[in-house]
Amino acid sequence: MTTTQQIVLTVLATKEAIHSKRLLIVERQDKLHNAIKGEILVGTKAYNTIELPWKENQINISCIPAGTYTFQKIKRTSNNQNALYIREVTNRTEILIHQGTKPEHSHGCILVPEYEELHRNVANKGLIIII
Repeated sequence: MTTTQQIVLTVLATKEAIHSKRLLIVERQDKLHNAIKGEILVGTKAYNTIELPWKENQINISCIPAGTYTFQKIKRTSNNQNALYIREVTNRTEILIHQGTKPEHSHGCILVPEYEELHRNVANKGLIIII
């Protein structure tokens, strides 16, 4: 297979993933002293995000590193709420995308004020890219 053919297949697969809502993109935009504000893109819809500031990936006080991860829909056992579980985060466990409106609602997770709408518009599992 040529390089051009590989690129075309990658673009088509990405387009399909976006259309099927299996590809989420988090774009970190505003880095404030106590939070990072951004957006998560699902298909053509954008939702606001809130994260803790970057503090060298320290547990409970830092956002997670930019990168590519897999996600899966879950029901949280602690409060029976919906969430997306972000898998394979280096040196971290239990990183979620869930409902929240303030940085203090997070211990390293990605907060989405309109989370339930996001949850309805996302596939059961897929890929998340954080930039």
